Amino acid sequence: MKIISTTYGVSIEEFDQPKENITNELLDKLFEPIYKNKIKIFETTRSIERLLEQIIAEYFCGDFNETSKDYRNRFNNLILSSDWCTFASKLKLGLHIIEDLKLLEKKSKEEFEQLLRKTMSYRNAFAHGETSTDGRIVMLKYFEKKPMKKTLDESFFSTAEKTLNKCYYMTDKIARKMNLIRTQ
Repeated sequence: MKIISTTYGVSIEEFDQPKENITNELLDKLFEPIYKNKIKIFETTRSIERLLEQIIAEYFCGDFNETSKDYRNRFNNLILSSDWCTFASKLKLGLHIIEDLKLLEKKSKEEFEQLLRKTMSYRNAFAHGETSTDGRIVMLKYFEKKPMKKTLDESFFSTAEKTLNKCYYMTDKIARKMNLIRTQ
């Protein structure tokens, strides 16, 4: 399958040292793992969001069956899949449901909320942020209550990986408690 070739949406900057001679080959080398990780972050956050949507739909629409199918589809299409039902809105609804149905203990609920917020932060940083490089390191600049700047390195992506995986598994666990996902 074709991999499209487009220009890099990256700024060239001088950080602490003079910048390297920036070539397309150098940009390919620096950004290939970053773009692969960016895609994984988007895919994982979308998977978490889908699970939240299932939890919300189950709570408001009841058991999925033939008689509720039309109502549930309308609910999903008009509300959950709409652009005004943001990840943040789904987070709030999900936390309400967890509280109402007592699906997690207080400490676990607080941990889950932090994981969801960090997950949303990673997604938003990559969706709306700007990358820059001096040819040695790559920085991600974004806004989250204030201007933020992170170095995209092994440590950053290791932390992101742990956070996203833990968030996914906790969301999956909640969905299983609601019998949305059948264990084998």
